[in-house]
Amino acid sequence: MPTTCAPGCTQRHSKSSDVRFFRIPKDEERRKKWIILMKRMQADNPNRLWEPSYHDRICSLHFISSKYNLILH
Repeated sequence: MPTTCAPGCTQRHSKSSDVRFFRIPKDEERRKKWIILMKRMQADNPNRLWEPSYHDRICSLHFISSKYNLILH
């Protein structure tokens, strides 16, 4: 069951919800942009950006309208 990896977000997958979950892109350029825009730092080193795992997702509430492949807000 997916949960979001965005800092402070508590969304979870639910069949009754319209919230969608998206994987972090594999493309290095897009991936880096998403990670930077999330502003999430490593728990053990707050001076380094967090590195997502294969299982991490971002929910649709963190995107502007339907531009899921372009912009996080």
